[in-house]
Parts: sequence; structure tokens; C-alpha cells
Amino acid sequence: MCKRKPFICRGLKSRTTDIKQFIKGKRVIIYCDKEKTIPTEQVNKHENKSFFQMFLLENIEQTFSPVLSPREFDKLTMFPGEVEFKGLKLDKLEMKRFLNGWLTDKHIDIYVASIMEQYQRKDIKVLPAAWFKEKISLHHTMEQYDKVMEKSCLLIPVNIDDQHWVLLSILPTEKRIVYMDPLGNFDKKVFQNVKKYLQMYVYKTTQSKLKEDEWQLHIPSKSCIPLQPDGSSCGVYVCLYIRQIITQTELHFDFLKEEMTLRQYMLWEILEFGYFNQKQEFGIKEAMLSNELDIFVHEMLSADTNSVGPQFERHQQFLDDPLVFSTKMFVNFGGEYFSLDTVAHLQKYLHDKYFGMRRKDPSKIFSLTCSYVKKHESAVLNTVLLENMTYGSAYIRDVLVKEVMIKLLSTSLCIEYEEANGLCKETEVSAIEFKRQNKEN
Repeated sequence: MCKRKPFICRGLKSRTTDIKQFIKGKRVIIYCDKEKTIPTEQVNKHENKSFFQMFLLENIEQTFSPVLSPREFDKLTMFPGEVEFKGLKLDKLEMKRFLNGWLTDKHIDIYVASIMEQYQRKDIKVLPAAWFKEKISLHHTMEQYDKVMEKSCLLIPVNIDDQHWVLLSILPTEKRIVYMDPLGNFDKKVFQNVKKYLQMYVYKTTQSKLKEDEWQLHIPSKSCIPLQPDGSSCGVYVCLYIRQIITQTELHFDFLKEEMTLRQYMLWEILEFGYFNQKQEFGIKEAMLSNELDIFVHEMLSADTNSVGPQFERHQQFLDDPLVFSTKMFVNFGGEYFSLDTVAHLQKYLHDKYFGMRRKDPSKIFSLTCSYVKKHESAVLNTVLLENMTYGSAYIRDVLVKEVMIKLLSTSLCIEYEEANGLCKETEVSAIEFKRQNKEN
């Protein structure tokens, strides 16, 4: 079975139809296919209705501010791997695209899943972002009639020609269709396809015709919904509309044009609701949520040969002979409790957090730059690391990662350091032996 490629809004591209471009400098920020779309002012008869009035939400209008705390921002920027939630997965590249690029149906679906998990709105149904194109736009006939119209609100993300995202909402009880375009336009073809679907759905379920005069089309005026400030964030604002409907809160007006802040906040919500609040593999999650990790790591990195305690032994052995650590490879330390992927994610996280991902940040321990290294309390370690660039990766792999694993395990199982260290060492073997064992199995 071939895998379906995710739909992606690619912005403006060459077309045979007449396209109007609005240019700011050298960047196209808005496009409008004039054969298909018309300004909302020509079709909107409900422009005085607020966002809350259109969806019959509570009268008390609440707002939210998409601002992350320094700790949340730190977790977001240093998240080391991919995120998977309810069968949906974003790899590292797709997570970067969420922060700076066009969103695919996968981005929208996993964001919706995380929000729905948090707010548990049983009265709202959000269809997959690829549903419209697969079920309506391409075929115009329906072979399967799901009971999607039984909810009080049906939300349908729509991708127009792989170029632009809009959101359709159907309120069956009120017989209302709400069309929300982050550019403030209206696509007649999309509306006609939805109307055709409604006609088929009504006929299939009730054996009667759709009474079109009973249905209202609502297109919010440009002052009622946030609009995208550029040519690539339409998917982000469709996610925002969905969030506003599900949570019954609007984006605070101070952040209407803060597209990057909004992207960061939404990606954090995916991590918070879809990763940190869910059962994940033991290890990296606990490390990122630990309030004691900074203290523990800094105490270890600043230790010297006179420091007393079993947790400093590997560190001291490294200071005495770093070449041994860089040439001898041992793997599967703590293999009963930590998967290989988790160890790899943990290694990257610790490297980025403590060893100079931001080279100019004085809070980092290791830096190639200069005077700060000698003044820092970790000067003994830095002196060794600066002798040979390969020592840094060996230290993180064979000292820092192992000590953090022992710390996490001892905290989780409420056992002493020595016992946790013994449990982890039971499965440790040389890299050659580990490879041979896997080949035999």
C-alpha cells in the first residue's frame, strides 16, 4: 500500500488563472485567485456578529495570551526528538516546520488531537485535515456516510489546491455554515462542494431534499477573526480558529499579528498535552520535567579529584584518563529501563542544555571561546575537554548520561545510588559483544 503524501500549503505558485498579488518588499504576503474567490464584503450579510455569536458560545468572552514561561520555552527549544500522539507523529524536521513554514495536514491533525485531549469537547467533531480533499473535493460522491452531523458543531479544515488552508464549520441544529479564511476571502467552489455534500447527506439519511433556504452562510468580517500577517501561516490561523471554538477563548488582541509567538505556543501545547501529560518512555520526559536536574548536573560537572561521593567516581576517572573513555565503547547501560532511542534523546538533550548549544550563553559549561572557561567552577573539566575535541562527546556519552540515568532511576524507584547503578550495569556490554548478541538473536 502506498503512503499518501501529506497535503501542504505552498503559498503562491504559477497558475494560468488571473492572480492578484500584494507585494511587501520582495515577499508575497497575500494571493487571491480572482476566478474563484470574491471579497467577503460582497457576500457577508452577518458581519456584525462576533466570533462568539456565530458559534453560540457563552456570552462571557475570555481571551488567552500565547506567552510561554522561560522554563516552557527552554523545554520547547531543547526538545530532542520526535513527538507521537494518538497514532500521529511529527519528526524533528516537521516540528521545525511548525515553527517556520507551511503546515501540512499532519501538523493540524496532531494539534487538534492534543487540544481535544485536554478539553474533551464531546459536542464538537473535528474532521481530519485531509478529509475534505479525499471525500469531497476529488470525488464529489460519497461511498461512506459517517455520523458526522450528529454533533452540535462540525469543523472541517480545507486545503484549497495545495496552496491555502481555510476552516469550514457546520452547525446542524442551527442550520448554519461558517466559512473562515485567514486571508479574509471566500471561495465559491469550496462552499458549493460542501453544499453538495449536505444535499447527499440529507438525502442518504432522511430520503428528503435539502431545503437550502433554511440554511445560513456566515462569513465573519475581517474585524471578527484574526487574519494571517504573511503568506505562509494560513494553517496556523486555522488551528487558532479551531482552538478558539473548542476552548471558547479568543486570542488576546495584543498578539493578533504575533505569528511566531503563536506558532511557539501551539507547538508547546502539542508537547504539553500530547507528550508530557501522556505515558511516554521512561527517561527523557522525567529529565525534562525534573526541577533538580540543574543542581545535580552542575554539582557533578564542577567536581574535582577531591570530591567525595560515589556519584563522582566516573567523573573523576574521566579527569584522570579521558583517553580510555574515548576509545572504549560500552552500550546498553540501563537497558532494562531505558530504550536505545531514549538514551539517544537524553544524550542530545544534555548536550544541548549544558554544553554550548548557544555558544555565547554564559550559563553553558563548555565553550571554545575563552576567558569564561577558566573562571568557571568547572575549570578542571574544561581544561581536559579543551585538550581534545573528541573528549566532549565521550564525557557526555559515558559519564553525564549514565549519571543522569542513575539519578532518574533511583528517584523513580526510591532506591540508593549504589543499587540503581548496579541495576543499570547488569545489562552493559561492550559494543562488539552487543552487536554479536543482536546478530545471534
